[in-house]
Amino acid sequence: MAFLYLRREIIGHAKAVLLDKDGTISYSQPNIEILAHLRIFHCQQSVTRKQRHKLKQLLSTAYGLCQMEVIPMSAIAVASRHHNLISTTTAFCQIGTSWSHALKESSTIFQLTDKYHRDASHFVDNTTGLILPWIKSLHNQGIICGVISNDTKTAIWQFLRHHELDSFVRIVWSANQQPSKPDPKILYHICDILQLQPVECAVISDADTDLYMAEKAGIGLVLGYTGGWTTKNILHFGSYQFDDWSELEVIDDL
Repeated sequence: MAFLYLRREIIGHAKAVLLDKDGTISYSQPNIEILAHLRIFHCQQSVTRKQRHKLKQLLSTAYGLCQMEVIPMSAIAVASRHHNLISTTTAFCQIGTSWSHALKESSTIFQLTDKYHRDASHFVDNTTGLILPWIKSLHNQGIICGVISNDTKTAIWQFLRHHELDSFVRIVWSANQQPSKPDPKILYHICDILQLQPVECAVISDADTDLYMAEKAGIGLVLGYTGGWTTKNILHFGSYQFDDWSELEVIDDL
């Protein structure tokens, strides 16, 4: 049986490890920052000059931008597209726009920035640290690897194929599927598909929302990863935390 060791201390074993994508296995900060700035710019273009500065302040706060950088625990870093759409709509309302018009405007801007973001972020996210050999070590030890993300299924598989990780990942749960993160039912569905109990699985993420979701679902091992951002990522949930994949080892104790 393969066990997980953190900083050379055994922390338990798992038959499956479910990994978040952005900020955990992918270094997504540059692309997320591009997306945030594009949305803010296009939102500003839809209002009067007098309203633009206030709207920029509101959206920067809502998205979690601090001195041009995205805060790791911010909405645009960890929340779903729908949640960010609601945040954007609310910002419009705070400058006097009606809810119905704000929602329509936000939806249009999200679609517009999708196109510009694809053009501006033509590169695929890099991986974080030593995640490549670490995922391969899971495979070598017979541990199932899965990815759960608020990204689209297409984007997830594009990332995995680009880094030649697709053959090591058994299951993906994306924003295209329901329920979506951070609903604990996701983990029940995945466990049913894999024919495992939640206690037999581990979840690793850089987001408190994921870690809390895993705890609520009764996942056996819940680990917070803090090394995927240039700014310090402070987590409050999860049994363990680490900031370098070299700290976490998969060892067969048989």
